[in-house]
Amino acid sequence: NPAQAATPADPAQAANPADPSDQPSTPSSSTELQSTSLEPDPLLASCDAVIEAAKYDTMSGIQVQGSTESMDNIGWLDPGDWVEYSVSIPSAGSYTMDFRVASPEGWGSFDVLNGGAALTSIPTLPKSSGWQDWKTVPRKVSLSSGPTNLRINILNGGFNLVWICLTRA
Repeated sequence: NPAQAATPADPAQAANPADPSDQPSTPSSSTELQSTSLEPDPLLASCDAVIEAAKYDTMSGIQVQGSTESMDNIGWLDPGDWVEYSVSIPSAGSYTMDFRVASPEGWGSFDVLNGGAALTSIPTLPKSSGWQDWKTVPRKVSLSSGPTNLRINILNGGFNLVWICLTRA
């Protein structure tokens, strides 16, 4: 089952690293998880859907940079920063959410909300050997079908995020 990218409703909302903004941008509409295909990436091949971290709908306080993965990552994350993705979940049920992160000091933590309700928390991250040395952090979650807003609230910075893989359990 090839991975499918979840893209922002309005690509013009993507962050510009030369002009970071602490003001939230506004989402336009929900994005279907079954949109365009990503370039082949063996780690993403088993994902039912992929959310590219840099292709958000709205955010506060983050920046985007190129990465060693097949897409850009978000970084320069501080406590209180957040990012939201409008997605449509194709079917209700149990999913594994894999978060692809890099954290040279093993710092960083974040909460994930689904439509404003707590979905999961990542209290610690694995230490990596650099800002582009990627590790995958899995979490089991239960999702309802249909459109929703997934929000990541940064509790502690010190990490980059490049993608979130959703795999039906």
